[in-house]
Amino acid sequence: MQSLPVVCQPAVVVPDHVVTMDQTLALTERLHQDHPRLPLVLRLIANTGVRTRHLVLPLAEVLRHPGVEARAALHQQAARRLLPPVIEQALGNAGLTAADIDAIIYVSCTSFAMPSMTAWLINNLGFRPDTRQLPIAQLGCAAGGAAVNRAYDLCLARPGSNVLIVSCEFCSLCYQPGDADIGSLLSDGLFGDAVAAAVVTGQDRAGFRAERSSSYLIPGTEDWICFAVKPTGFHFRLDRRVPRTMEQLAPVLREVSAAHGWDAGLLDFYIVHAGGPRILDDLSKFLGVSPDAFRHSRATLTEYGNIASAVVLDALRRLFLAGAPRPGATGLLAGFGPGITAEMAVGSWSGGAGVAARDAGPEHVPFSRTYPRLTRARIFRPDISWGLVMLGRDHALSGAVAFAAIGPLLHVTGTHLLAGVALTAGAGVLPDLDEPGSTIARSFGFLTGAFAWIVHKLSGGHRKGTHSLLGIAVLTAGAYAAGWWQAGVPHGTFSWHLVPAGLVLGLLFSSGFRALRVGGHFGDALGLALAAFVLWQHWDLDLVTLAGRQVAVLGVCTAIGMLAHVAGDMCTHDGCPLLYPLSRHEFGLLPEPIRITTNKLAEHWVVTPLLLAALAWLAWRDTPLT
Repeated sequence: MQSLPVVCQPAVVVPDHVVTMDQTLALTERLHQDHPRLPLVLRLIANTGVRTRHLVLPLAEVLRHPGVEARAALHQQAARRLLPPVIEQALGNAGLTAADIDAIIYVSCTSFAMPSMTAWLINNLGFRPDTRQLPIAQLGCAAGGAAVNRAYDLCLARPGSNVLIVSCEFCSLCYQPGDADIGSLLSDGLFGDAVAAAVVTGQDRAGFRAERSSSYLIPGTEDWICFAVKPTGFHFRLDRRVPRTMEQLAPVLREVSAAHGWDAGLLDFYIVHAGGPRILDDLSKFLGVSPDAFRHSRATLTEYGNIASAVVLDALRRLFLAGAPRPGATGLLAGFGPGITAEMAVGSWSGGAGVAARDAGPEHVPFSRTYPRLTRARIFRPDISWGLVMLGRDHALSGAVAFAAIGPLLHVTGTHLLAGVALTAGAGVLPDLDEPGSTIARSFGFLTGAFAWIVHKLSGGHRKGTHSLLGIAVLTAGAYAAGWWQAGVPHGTFSWHLVPAGLVLGLLFSSGFRALRVGGHFGDALGLALAAFVLWQHWDLDLVTLAGRQVAVLGVCTAIGMLAHVAGDMCTHDGCPLLYPLSRHEFGLLPEPIRITTNKLAEHWVVTPLLLAALAWLAWRDTPLT
């Protein structure tokens, strides 16, 4: 049986000229002090989380533009200096020599040369003259994933082949002093320089064994990430919509994993391109995995910045050095870039019989199959929504606090108040029913996931229809109708009029428990049981008087929870499109400078404690002392 290709331990080299975040901010403020949106630019750069970047030239020389010809020469000189040691290390990691390599895939989006650098490598580093060459120059950051996939294809086509991937990205040589748009200034503080290499082999080695590969392009986005070619060279263009593309790509990752019989939210490791922190945060949210799952990609971003196609290779290197996963562990590798293109591979970890992982230290070179298997299934898996953005926990807490605050005004007390609080906690995550990877969509597996997919399509995507006044009205009307319809059914009897209310109750109770990390799948079962009992006894479903009219409490809980959710999202930098579909304008409750960034210190250490304190105080207020 043919052995599937394995990506061996990569090697990464970064130049020794370092620029820190503080230097970047000070430089931006000095060079663009008259920029009308300078505070926003500085905040965006600071939010990247990039602490250090490495450059092939001293910072003062990078800031000078010597011309296209001179920059091309600098790129070639730097490549010839830095590539030999990183290739030598990658070959050593795989236990191979240059003569063992059958093909070289060379990726770089930061310069152009003909012939490709592969010709120089073959002529000078001992590769055979019949080594196949595959340069990839126009896939940008996605090229790291594309190189792995093309190596996978070559190894499958020619069993036993060894393919060398080489990434050479000197983003600083694309700096354009005259570009002052927000996207360009953000990029100036985000991208760094690095070279990387890795061997993909059909032999038995330790590493990521690719088992399925796939590519996907989001239609109509080809101008979102691009180079404008001008007399002064490449001018990078970055659309403000790019950070939100994970909303569209996460379902694709799920489909690729599902085609292999796996759940993308239950894999053991993730190696993904870290284009920026929002990419990783949104993947965490939409795939339903802990932010810690992307720690290796985030470490690359923090220490080196966005090093384009080399990110996935460095993140994989960090996975090796952190302690390789157990043999058979399942994982995903993905690169994202212009197009908007995703290059993806799923596979498992090979224990191999080859070279053990080795730590080369800081790589500074002076420039001077089941779904998943029951044995792996985590039946009481902790609810990973604890780390999502904006946290499902806080949305549920805000709904609970809101109902606890106004419940007495509705003359709802005792167990009825407690049931209303639990229901409104579930309604607090109801707007996220427009995202298949959200807390509420995961409550009952395929059933709620499929329903969320339908809502996602009908509402225009995440944070669109269900986060608008119209969406709140529609879902509230549905819950209200369900509550009103069952109101005439005598206690302790069954009628089909109870079914809609039962479905709403089950969804809200279970979603509230899941968002608050109560019981995992046991919490889902508890929610269904509680829904059946409440429905049978008519707890919380009795009609109450509001503004002189009798209304179904189920509708009131839904409205309060959804409004609390939207109010919370309006305190973040993104805001909410309240008037959608009439307008896509995103409204906020707070002035821009003091809006919170979700899943950061402000939410964990300010918002969450305040909500918990408020809920505790309300519980104390409404609890009789005697």
